[in-house]
Amino acid sequence: MLFHSHLFLFAFLPAVVLAHQLLCRPSVHRRWRLGLVVAASLVFYGALSLASLPFLALSCALNFAAGRLILRALPSRPRLAGNITAAAVTLNLALLVGVKITANMGTGALQGYFPLGASFITFIQIVYLVETLGGRVGRLGFGEYLRFSTFFGYVTSGPVVTSSEIVPQLRGEQEGRPVPAELLLAAVGLFAIGLFKKLVLADSLAPHADALFAAARDGQPIAAGDAWFGGLLYMLQLYFDFSGYSDMAVAIGCMLSSRLPVNFNSPFKANSAMDYWRRWHMTLTRFITHYLYAPVAVAATRWANARGIRSDAARFALLVAGPTTLAFLLAGVWHGNGWTFAAYGLYWGLALSINHAWARWSPLRLPEVAARALAVLTALWSMVLFRADTLGAAGAVAQAALGLGGGAPQRISAAMYMTAAALLAALAVLPNSQQLLGSFRISSDETEPAHARWSWLVWSTSPGAAAFIGLTVAAALVLGGGPTQFLYYKF
Repeated sequence: MLFHSHLFLFAFLPAVVLAHQLLCRPSVHRRWRLGLVVAASLVFYGALSLASLPFLALSCALNFAAGRLILRALPSRPRLAGNITAAAVTLNLALLVGVKITANMGTGALQGYFPLGASFITFIQIVYLVETLGGRVGRLGFGEYLRFSTFFGYVTSGPVVTSSEIVPQLRGEQEGRPVPAELLLAAVGLFAIGLFKKLVLADSLAPHADALFAAARDGQPIAAGDAWFGGLLYMLQLYFDFSGYSDMAVAIGCMLSSRLPVNFNSPFKANSAMDYWRRWHMTLTRFITHYLYAPVAVAATRWANARGIRSDAARFALLVAGPTTLAFLLAGVWHGNGWTFAAYGLYWGLALSINHAWARWSPLRLPEVAARALAVLTALWSMVLFRADTLGAAGAVAQAALGLGGGAPQRISAAMYMTAAALLAALAVLPNSQQLLGSFRISSDETEPAHARWSWLVWSTSPGAAAFIGLTVAAALVLGGGPTQFLYYKF
């Protein structure tokens, strides 16, 4: 059962939202609302992959027990609490690495098996453990914990949420009242936009991007135009697929009284590599910054200070470039075990380090148009590494882009070239889905308002809004080729 399947759209989601609305009354104890969403989440996850349920159950059982042990030790034995946290985080990572190895090297029935959303589940649990140690979240009831850990809105592909932003909402006053009709309608509107992105845009672009990377994998000659536009088509496919999923996830959260963080904020308006990662997969960037980069940078700072290192260049290499590269290398490897993912992480570590160095030492600043174009080009070639089956295939695409593809026939039509260019131009100018619904607090993040020139596109509660929802959903279902799995489900 996928977010865009008929069963989910016309039976599962309406039934869960309706039941939740009926239970959102001061006279109804919140345990019933928690129980409803937990049960719905387990049904949803099990329907997607029944074989993955043991991983989810084991992860929840281990981390709930670890959280209780941390809280018990924290007041009188903080060092023991820290050791428990470290052991539990290590166990989470070992479990994740174990299933990744099984998926790639297993035999028989286990070969190729990877629990759905295992990485996102692990990230959420690690954040919970660290926040428990830091006193940011207190003792949770088992129902609260399961509601936070298994919620079907984000359990498979994020956003990567924190217990400190979700649990207070579960205990807040809004949980005892139904979601207002205007807000519910706006959330449905956001869901419809996400559905359109996935079914009409992402899935339509996929076959054309696949043609490029299949040719690169098979060692076939590639035309220069195909190399550039095929890479662009994949970048757009991934954006529409994952941002569409994220829109739907945020909308589902709002329908069930939970405001989730935004995951995308117009990444193709970025004017640097740093700005791109402030806009692309924002909750992963937050996780990388807090839980990978920051600990390494703090440790490196102490090491440099203890040895009296004062050189600006040496400190930059140790405290900025090194931790950045290591953090993104780990983030790249998290996506997959192939060398292409390691290269993807190193690529971004290097690009961000250069960006930091430029901002720190260079007096020159690129014009805005040039800065944006460079940011998009940087992202584009990272996507070639991300999508290619091997480093050799990525190299073949790069060679073809330089005109070294051997005079190959054009596989991608000129119409798709123009489509890719038009979509990129639109994304660089138009407001994003969060801005269109900015007057409604659907997410937990503040949204920059859309420019006045686009005010006619901004959402308002009206008969036209209902018509928009109906037309968008109908177009997605009619024009889309049928439910296909989201790209980030495999991570």
